[in-house]
Amino acid sequence: MFIENIVKKVNSDKTVVVFCSTSACSSCKAALFCSNKKHNEFLALNINNLVINEGDIVELFLNPKKTILSLILLFLIPLVIFLISFLFLRNITGLSESVSGLISLILMGTCFIFTYLFNRKYKEKLMPVIVRNNMEYKNV
Repeated sequence: MFIENIVKKVNSDKTVVVFCSTSACSSCKAALFCSNKKHNEFLALNINNLVINEGDIVELFLNPKKTILSLILLFLIPLVIFLISFLFLRNITGLSESVSGLISLILMGTCFIFTYLFNRKYKEKLMPVIVRNNMEYKNV
């Protein structure tokens, strides 16, 4: 998926701070779960060493496979772990619902910790990549 964003700041480590317009965020399917609702800023990689200045409009590529992987890691795996552990603890071991629910919540929290660690380790690989600089607009 390709999207256009405005460059806010160029960092020295091949990353660029970009922000999206509210119209782009409103059409996004994941806008409900977005943590950047107020700031609309995120990092993008400039691995192609394009000449980029503040205020430029750049085109980003969001790899659909990475987006789906992120959604699976963040939502699907913890939910499945919760459901399986709850059903196993409740029906197989015979624990009460409250104890099974508490243990399942702890396991789900552990999944979120692993997701956080995975995200920290592979942060650059999950970032969108700048593919083109559309230098038409210079004012931010």
